[in-house]
Amino acid sequence: NDDNDYFYPSIIGGNNYNMRIYDGWGKIIYNEDNSKWDGTINDNLIPNGVYAYSITVLDFKDKPFIYTGLITIY
Repeated sequence: NDDNDYFYPSIIGGNNYNMRIYDGWGKIIYNEDNSKWDGTINDNLIPNGVYAYSITVLDFKDKPFIYTGLITIY
């Protein structure tokens, strides 16, 4: 078991965010607000591979900022 059991953003000055994880075909496999992803879908571990993510954060003026990237599961 790795040290990184959960994936979630570290946000300074707030904690309201939406996080989406996408599979290799662009399908949303995780879409939650203000929570941590444990690398599972319906309590089943996902296959090893590279997954895209987008995290939308609202600033103090409710302006959305969207951060995207890749996460590798192995």
